[in-house]
Amino acid sequence: MIPPSSFESDADPRWTTNVEPIPFALDKICKLKVIRYNRIFEPGAPKLVGISTEEAENEFSHDVIRSDSLDEQISQVLSQGKFKDKKYVNYTPLITFLVRAVQELNDKIVELKDEIANLK
Repeated sequence: MIPPSSFESDADPRWTTNVEPIPFALDKICKLKVIRYNRIFEPGAPKLVGISTEEAENEFSHDVIRSDSLDEQISQVLSQGKFKDKKYVNYTPLITFLVRAVQELNDKIVELKDEIANLK
């Protein structure tokens, strides 16, 4: 079972401490590899889309879940055969980094517009 906190953010300033901004989110997001793929155990199924767990683990190690760390019942099923040592990307926390990356891009756009305006 995925905990409810995986689907929501409780970053209400009244309930948080040790708050710090996320630096360089764009750099981290750009290192992720977005792929189309088929699962080896579903050869005829339509292709899926996702983020390669290898790159995700390098940049967002806390958001890559290993099958052996899941709920005990799920873990028992997944630890058999083709699911053993499988990794999953928890996409929900990545949304925060995507928002920050868009903010960084916007800052760059504003900076470039200012530079252009000064050249005129």
